[in-house]
Formats: sequence, C-alpha cells, structure tokens
Amino acid sequence: MVNGMKIEETYIRKFQNLHRDSIPGRWTEATLNKAPHKPLLLLCVSDLYRENSLRENYIEPTLYIEEAFNAYWQALFESDNPSTFALPFFHLQHDGFWSLVGTNTTSCISDPIITKSPAALRKTVACAKLDSALHDLLRQPAWNCHLRSVIIASNFDPEVHRRVVEL
Repeated sequence: MVNGMKIEETYIRKFQNLHRDSIPGRWTEATLNKAPHKPLLLLCVSDLYRENSLRENYIEPTLYIEEAFNAYWQALFESDNPSTFALPFFHLQHDGFWSLVGTNTTSCISDPIITKSPAALRKTVACAKLDSALHDLLRQPAWNCHLRSVIIASNFDPEVHRRVVEL
C-alpha cells in the first residue's frame, strides 16, 4: 500500500493523470486536448512487456521503440506529421515511476536538449527504468492489459480507441 492505496491503484491513477501539455488550441479532441506523447510511449512500453513478460527492467531508446511510437502517432493522427519519442522518453521522469540512466551511468539527466532528436537522446540516455512495482505489474499479462486499457481510456477520445488498440 502507498498512501492508503493498493499499489495497482497508484499506477492506475498515475496513468490517468500524466503530466501532459494542454495549451489551448494545440491538441485536438482526439487526445482530449492534451499532448499524446507520454501515453503513446507507454503503449510502446506495454508492447515490450507483452512480447516478453520476463524482460528486465530497462527500456532502451531503440529504433524499435522509435518505429512503434511513430506507428502509434500515425494511427492516431492518420497522417505522416512527425514527432519524436525522445520528448516523452525524457519527460516521463517527472511522472513518478520512470527514471533515466545515463550512458555514463549517471542517474540525473536534466538537459531537455535531448528531447529534440532520437540521436541526442541515445547519446545521453542508456535506458529508462520503471518503479519495480510497475515493472512487476507489466510483466503480468492481465495487469499489462488492464493498464494498457487505462492509458487508452484516460488519454484518448473514444472515437480513436479502435485505431490505437489495433496496433
């Protein structure tokens, strides 16, 4: 239990309340008028655990994640407007369950310049690590599926759920 909540409830709330850009007019109803980057990256992470539930607790900024993020982005917006997974990879460290490990083994990575490109991110960040409790939940297929549903339902308009789920 954390603050009187079951650990599962803690992560459900964290996924429901991701810190997301909400500048008026920047984002559409499809993303509930907030930036979609963090939820999309979390879907990519969920995919990694669905493919290998025994995986270690590290998420490397690989080409695989970059391509998966781009596929979700294109499905969401139904266009080729680019974005970068480097942005949420960096900023998720402010949501209370994601920490970055530097390529030089430092754990304090604070320069937002690495959000500009995957190459800059890869040069500075070796991997991200999840809270161990979240890592354990994502390794369980039923909880992975449930947390994935929470991400989708909490961060996207019902009209786009199908496009995101089908990837």
